[in-house]
Amino acid sequence: MKVGSLASCIILLTLVLFVLSMGAQATEYREVKAKEVLEQIESGKDVNLTGCRIVGELNASEIKLETVPNPYFYKLVKEGNYKETLISLGYCENLHVIGSKITIKESIIENGSNFSGVLFKNTVIF
Repeated sequence: MKVGSLASCIILLTLVLFVLSMGAQATEYREVKAKEVLEQIESGKDVNLTGCRIVGELNASEIKLETVPNPYFYKLVKEGNYKETLISLGYCENLHVIGSKITIKESIIENGSNFSGVLFKNTVIF
């Protein structure tokens, strides 16, 4: 009898610790609009977000940024590839430059992100 009750107590204690650890992992995310993050990037301000739920799509093509020629694109053109063909394959002739330092950790981006055709000049952590 003692062994059975000891085993029951150990199992019960294990279940309680498991449930408590799951409760500790539940995180409440602060809501941030993707539009606000994009405005920060567009104005050159650094972005530092932790524990956020970013509502909307982080789409860099929706903001005005400085552009520079894409050296890889022009390397492919010099190798004999046609510009039109490269563009149809998704290569960008010009890159949009993001100068902001961007850190987004332990966060959820609800509607995804699009940073294609972008050149990051500083540290980026997702």
